[in-house]
This record gives sequence, structure tokens and C-alpha cells, in this order.
Amino acid sequence: MGTFTGLRIGLSSLQSQQAAIEVTSGNVANVNTPGYHRRRVVMSESPTTPGGVAVVDVTRIKSNYLYARIEAAEAEKAAAQVSSEIMQQVEFILGATPDKSLSSILDRFFNALRELSAKPEDPSLRTVVVETGRDVAAAFNSLHSALSELQKSLGAQADQLVEQALKSARTAAEANAKAAQAGSKHPELADRRDQALRELAQVLGTKSSPDGSAAFIGGTSIVQDGWLREFGLTYSADGTQLIWLESGEAVQNVKGSLGETLRLRNEVLPAYIKQLDDLALSFANAVNELHKQGIDLDGNAGSELFFASTAADIRINPDIASSPRKLAVSESGAPGDGGIARRIADLADTVGEQYRTMLGRLGAEVRASRERAELAETSLQTLTVQEQSVSGVSLDEELSNLIQFQRAYEAAARIVSISNELALTILRMAES
Repeated sequence: MGTFTGLRIGLSSLQSQQAAIEVTSGNVANVNTPGYHRRRVVMSESPTTPGGVAVVDVTRIKSNYLYARIEAAEAEKAAAQVSSEIMQQVEFILGATPDKSLSSILDRFFNALRELSAKPEDPSLRTVVVETGRDVAAAFNSLHSALSELQKSLGAQADQLVEQALKSARTAAEANAKAAQAGSKHPELADRRDQALRELAQVLGTKSSPDGSAAFIGGTSIVQDGWLREFGLTYSADGTQLIWLESGEAVQNVKGSLGETLRLRNEVLPAYIKQLDDLALSFANAVNELHKQGIDLDGNAGSELFFASTAADIRINPDIASSPRKLAVSESGAPGDGGIARRIADLADTVGEQYRTMLGRLGAEVRASRERAELAETSLQTLTVQEQSVSGVSLDEELSNLIQFQRAYEAAARIVSISNELALTILRMAES
């Protein structure tokens, strides 16, 4: 082995150790960077310098198995959080505060009728019945409006999530295209792509290929290398749906935050609105059936006390509201007879039970959604800890590597220095 060969070996080592120090420094610098995977320099014997060394690759440390599980966990956590937040809002709307809930307003109406049954000719008590009847109708109207507004807001939320998903998909496709040109020498592109794919999974519940070059939803590719399949929302009487723009077909198996948002908007909120409508109609029909059997203070037969087709439009009969004398609370028309008022007041248990059943079912759903969110959060945290143990940066380990590479660099520098001195000595000998 010649002197100049030793010099070339030392130089190759200097370059390789310098590269390793730079990569290790990058790991330390990005210890708190979200989505960062630590890098490792892969060295091999130099193919051009016998005995020398060369950097053949800079690899990202990644567990495809853990990444796939984290994608699924991210989607579940995002969906569970949306469900928990919206169900708590529904619970607040329908439960409200004890003194302003539909239950308390209904109680005041039935109590007013019970008081009127004892003094059916009292004009002030008749006015109280009319006013509390107005309150009941207004409460139904308000609850229906609040649930409808919440459903509408989910549409706006879905629009935002689609834009977010499109942005993530575009970022992943662009990173794939650039990575194809740059190769593995730019692992930051792979990090950017993986972070975008994880964000895409949160919104749509997508699954990516092990190498990150593709993402799928319902068996259909949404990202493939540098290509993106465009998607968007469509609105119809049947609800809001995610579709492929090129074909107009529905995107299948949508999960994540968008999938849950669409489920809540298309299924859950309409179901609670229908339950509220059914309750309003049941209440109005039951009261009207009895009221039409009664006789008012002028000896006339009773009419409908409430007009209703849904909870949104239920209202008290304006003729009765303007003239409480038309409240038909007497069975016989005889003075002091408040039998109809008493029979309407006795509906309190039936109507109250129907309302409590609805709230009980809602409470169970709220608890289930909250427990689901807590479980999803715990599961994701566990997987994240496991992933960090594989792909995350350990400062202790990196500092140890840094010392190792630094010493190797110093040794290589010494080799270069000695080889250089030997070469100069040989040159001086040749000249003399």
C-alpha cells in the first residue's frame, strides 16, 4: 500500500465521518419536530479506494407495521373526538339547564292546567295556561331550530375537512414526485409525505402503502406516486356524500373525522330531530283530543289548542291565545267543572316519560361516545410511544454516536496528517 493510498483512505474516512456527524446533528436538532424520523448513515467499503470507506445511503428509521396501526388509530381518534363533541352539544341542546329545559316548561304548563281545573272560571289562571302553552310551543320551536343549525354547521365542517384532506393529499403527491427525482438522499421529503398521509388518514381513514407511495380508501387509490384523485362533496335530499369528481361515484368506506361528521349530519341529527317532531306531535294530538271534548265559558265546544306538523311549527291556537275564555276545560259546562283541564294535566306522566326516554337514549350515546374518545386517545398514545422508541430521536444515543464519529474523524485526520508528512519526506528525499 503506497503513501498516497493511505492519504486517499484517510480522506474517504474524513468525508464519511463528516457526513455521519452532520446526520447525527440533524437528528439532535429535530428531536422535537413532529413527524421526524431519525436518520442513520449507511457506510460501506469504498469501491474506488481499496481500504477506504464511503457513505452509500442515509436511511430513515421507520416501522411500517407501527405506522399502519397509527394511521388507523389516528382515524379512530379523530372520528371519536367529533362524535363526542357533537353528542355533547346535542345533550346540551335537549337537556339545557334544569329551569329552561323542555321538561320544566312542560311541567309548568300541566301545573297551570291543574290549578285551572280547581278554578275553571278564573281569568288569570286561564291566561297563565295560554302563556305556558306559548312557552311549550316556543321551546319546541327553539329546540328544532338549534338541532337544525347544528346539522347545518356539520355541513360547513365537512366542507372544511374536504379542503384539509385535499391539501394533505396534494402535499403527499408532490412529495412523492420530488422524492422520485431526488432519491433517498432527501429523507425529509419522505417525512413530509408521511406526515401528510397521516393527516389524510385522520380526515378520511385512508390506508397507505408500506413505502408511502400510495394511499387508499375503500380499495380505491386516492394518491399514487405523484398523482391525486380529486374528490368533493355533493348534497341531496338523501344527505351529504363524498364523491369522486371524475366519475361522480360515491367514495366508499369513508372514516376519520369526515366520515363521522357525515354520519352525524346524515343519520344521527335527523334521527333526533324526528324524535323531537314525534314528541311535539304526540303532545299536541293528545292535548287537542281532550280539548275538543271540552266546553268553553261561552258554552261552545272546544277546538284544537295547538296547531302542529313538526316541532318547528307547533303553535298555540291564535283564537284561544287572544281569548282565553275559549279554553274548553269543562266536561259538562257546569260552573266549577274543570274536568278536561284535569284530564289534560294528567297527560304529564305520559309526555314526560316519552321525553325522558329520548333523553335516556341520548345520555347513553353521549357516554358511549365519550368512552370511545378516551379509549382512542389512550390507544394512540400507546402506539406513539412505541413508534418513538423505534423512529424517534434519543438524545443519549445521538450524543454517544456523535462522540464516536468525532473520534473517528480525529483519527482519520491523523491518518491524513501522517500520510501527508510521509509524502513530503519522500519528495524531499527524491529532490536531494
